[in-house]
Amino acid sequence: MIGLLDKPACTEKTKGPRSSNNLRRTMQNAQDSDASANVLNASIRKIIKLGGAAITHKGTFETPDLHTIKTVAQHISETYQALRSADPSGLPGLVIVHGAGSFGHHQASQYSVKSGWGLDTDQVKSRAGFCLTRASVQKLNGIVVDALISEGLPAVGISPFASGWRTRNSTVKHDGCSAVLSCLSAGLLPVLHGDCVLDDQLGCTILSGDTVLRRLAENAAGGEEAVSAVFLTNVAGVYDRPPSETGATLVKRIEVEKGGSWSVPGLKLSSSSCPDTTGGMEKKVEEAASVAGLGIEVVIAHAGTESGRRACLLNATQIREIDEGSGHHSSMQQTWQGTVVGMKTTQLT
Repeated sequence: MIGLLDKPACTEKTKGPRSSNNLRRTMQNAQDSDASANVLNASIRKIIKLGGAAITHKGTFETPDLHTIKTVAQHISETYQALRSADPSGLPGLVIVHGAGSFGHHQASQYSVKSGWGLDTDQVKSRAGFCLTRASVQKLNGIVVDALISEGLPAVGISPFASGWRTRNSTVKHDGCSAVLSCLSAGLLPVLHGDCVLDDQLGCTILSGDTVLRRLAENAAGGEEAVSAVFLTNVAGVYDRPPSETGATLVKRIEVEKGGSWSVPGLKLSSSSCPDTTGGMEKKVEEAASVAGLGIEVVIAHAGTESGRRACLLNATQIREIDEGSGHHSSMQQTWQGTVVGMKTTQLT
């Protein structure tokens, strides 16, 4: 593979009529146009986020949870095949994003990578931290990609840093969604992750997997295809209190307002009055709510379980049926363990 900094291989110069050169240029332009059209025609239909705490042993340095990763890969394979069978073009439109868990966080914290390399920092040390953090998260990406390939999937790791993501003061200024769409149009399964990226103001910073997911969701929203997102975590979903506490109840439904605020019907639990009662899930709920606010159906479920498998297989219509208690999948409200996050029914019209 030729890198961006590699020089192209030397080729022997040949002479020929000018018309021949023009023909080659015309053919190349046509190929470029076809490629652009394929990218534009590709669409994201489902995004599955693998939580870092679900696929690693978060308390042990750089230790993957191989059993969960293998099980989730099997569930993703089943989902991929179902999506491909349902689409006339045979393109599943599936994208995977995963967190870092016990990979990358230690290095990022030790070297304060998120703060960048300003004039008041040891820039040599900061750059070393940048590289070490990236190397760590790419290790986990490789493990996840290998597991997916082992299940017969055409999985390819996409590093945000290498695919053009860039920020300014930690806010995304340029994304790499075009690289994702190119992979989808080629029938590949893109696998992204949180990463270190260059920042126009800070020098560098951390781009979280959740930010990547949000930008992908923005890219997918408003298209002709119904889109869904699945958050696979290390617990069954969102609870009304930390799940380790006696009497903790799984929240089956979270309603989202147009502005992104959320609430739980029947409970005094909302974005405006919520202490950390969700067992470390409050930030995840906010992220899921922001995606649901785009009109994308969202579910949160336990990675590596039957409920997690079913969450992956559900399409947007089926998720809505569970949420509203209607249609063929309404019975899953009682048997399926997970949380549905969606717009209030009154706001869907």
